[in-house]
Amino acid sequence: MRRKGRKTMKGIKKILAVMVAMVMTLGLAATNVFADETYSINITNAKKGETYNAYKVFEASYTGSGENTKVSYWIDSSSAFYDTVSAFAAVEDNGLTLQQVGSSTRYNVIADTSKFTEAKAGELAVNLNADSTKPNVSGTVTPNADGAATIRLESAGYYLVDTTLGAVCALNTNTPTADITEKNTTTTQDKTVQENSTTEYGDKNDAQVGDTVNFKSVVTIGKHQKNVKFHDVMQTAKLALKSDSITVTGVDSGKYTVKTGEQADSNDTFTVVFDNEWTQSLTENTTVTITYSAVLTNDAIVGLQTGLAMGAGNDNKSQVTYGDAQHTEWDWTRTYTWGIDVLKYTEDSSSKTPLSGATFVFKKGNKYATFNNDGLITGWADTLEGATKLVTPENGTINLKGLDADTYALEEIEAPAGYNKLTKDIVVIIDSNTDSAQGTDGNSQSATVTYKQDGTEVNRVEVLNQAGTTLPSTGGIGTTIFYAIGSILVVGAGVLLISKKRMFN
Repeated sequence: MRRKGRKTMKGIKKILAVMVAMVMTLGLAATNVFADETYSINITNAKKGETYNAYKVFEASYTGSGENTKVSYWIDSSSAFYDTVSAFAAVEDNGLTLQQVGSSTRYNVIADTSKFTEAKAGELAVNLNADSTKPNVSGTVTPNADGAATIRLESAGYYLVDTTLGAVCALNTNTPTADITEKNTTTTQDKTVQENSTTEYGDKNDAQVGDTVNFKSVVTIGKHQKNVKFHDVMQTAKLALKSDSITVTGVDSGKYTVKTGEQADSNDTFTVVFDNEWTQSLTENTTVTITYSAVLTNDAIVGLQTGLAMGAGNDNKSQVTYGDAQHTEWDWTRTYTWGIDVLKYTEDSSSKTPLSGATFVFKKGNKYATFNNDGLITGWADTLEGATKLVTPENGTINLKGLDADTYALEEIEAPAGYNKLTKDIVVIIDSNTDSAQGTDGNSQSATVTYKQDGTEVNRVEVLNQAGTTLPSTGGIGTTIFYAIGSILVVGAGVLLISKKRMFN
């Protein structure tokens, strides 16, 4: 069995100790030389679809046997890793020395453990993993399922185990088999959408058709990973991406590429590709924030979208892929827009009779709404003249669509012939829960909505017109002329009476 040797040998073993203590994308594994033995590296917690490659970094030399076995490590100048190791060792503060054996091409590897710290070992490991002259693999394995995997090797030595995921390698170097445990540093994401009434971000929001909707995805990239991509998929018929709105923060501009349209990955609305050299150089999990906007289109689904699975409504989803075959789950948001009906009617003792010919305008504050022929809102005008005049049809019902949750007013500007016009506006409130009680992913982004007419919950706004019961007091002469004439007659009669009395006297 192997045991610790001289102080120099303890220094070499420190390479292993510090390498395996770090959370990084590679590990340094060692196996001993025993006569007629086979060599392997066992990986526990291996991930399905990931490819694990082992590269020999240092050769191992052994003397003695049993309890007296001694081991030393060396590298030949012909090794593909030699230049990387030599350049690292040339920096005195790194604490690694290559000692040439005579005039040969062999160099013993010696570590000064006071300088060759965990951080320095991590630097060497990253350099080795990024080496463009990396030798042919000594062994490889791609698990078909999560769990254990074994790399078979032909000879003993220190091996660099390269995986696209992060790992902590806990090695047992007392047998021809080295054991490493991958403790994944996974990449995660959190996707949200902004509710414009509160500016808060959550899993759902509501908006008016034509509004710009803001999205945010926070991506945490695990250290030393590669092949990291952010994929965004919108229901493009309902949410139209504003390509110039995409911003990526938390990473230098030269370390990622944004691809839209035909340049994006298949099925993506847009793709953000992160530079491998940058992601593999990360020594700790790093957060990147991606913000972008889209316009809610005229084709947006109006209302609660009850029963529609995610992806069938006004939805946006994103996912991060990384490594050889790893990915996050899709993360969804849903955007709602609302509609409400207005019924104009008259009432007798038995039923409500729809009224055609009533003219309304729809307002928000001091703005007047404009609508297309289908009742879909198109914008807001500053004056009554610019407003769309909404005239009730034969069934008395006007359908208003594409509205944000907000407080509005309905003003009748002309009543049907023979009926009295409303004397005050009707307050209409659309109140949803999209700005609170945010759901989790999946279908939990479903919303609730309440409609109110002058403070009372309703399913639709109902406007009652009365016929011939009240003469208008404003907007025309109405009863005013009668009051005026009556007053003049009373005053005239009084004057005449007083004049007659004076003449009599």
